[in-house]
Amino acid sequence: MYYIDDAQALVGKQVGFIHAGQYVEAITIATMDGGIMIIQQNEDETHVFNERRAHMYISNNSWIIEELAEKGVIGKDDLQRWKDEKERQRIAAAEKYAQEQEQRERQALKQLYEKYGAEALV
Repeated sequence: MYYIDDAQALVGKQVGFIHAGQYVEAITIATMDGGIMIIQQNEDETHVFNERRAHMYISNNSWIIEELAEKGVIGKDDLQRWKDEKERQRIAAAEKYAQEQEQRERQALKQLYEKYGAEALV
């Protein structure tokens, strides 16, 4: 499962599900290869939801989840796997940032120590 945030990415794909009811907030398009695109159309412009916003929209709409699962386009477990993968990526990015921050702090401490000697540690 993946989210499509560019309308050109739909070219050549087989559409498996479209939900475009009269009173819905946005139009949902799902491709047979597991892609989901959420489009919101105002009076004069069309806006494609980014990955996070599209996931929130799908997650909060149980009817669409049921329909996608029933049609065999995307299963409920696919949504959870996507969420788990994003959480894993977020944790990895936070760990990498913490390591880089520690490296920067060590470098700054080394520069202070070189400049001021042992007084830098007091």
